[in-house]
Amino acid sequence: MDNETLKHLIAQLGEWGPLAAAFIIFCVFGLPNIAPIITALGNIYNERHKTNLSHKRSMSKIENQIKKDQAQ
Repeated sequence: MDNETLKHLIAQLGEWGPLAAAFIIFCVFGLPNIAPIITALGNIYNERHKTNLSHKRSMSKIENQIKKDQAQ
């Protein structure tokens, strides 16, 4: 899209021009970055979840060992 087309588009939108310009800029520069951001957040969440499960398993093993030792 060249400058003349953008100027014509913004002129046709009147008072919505600045908002339209912001939307176009968001579509060009913002949208391609959304998927990697969501992927990164998902990876962080999964790592925390795995760590939490690992901790729970370790604690469960320790508790079972204590119960087993007390039963003897």
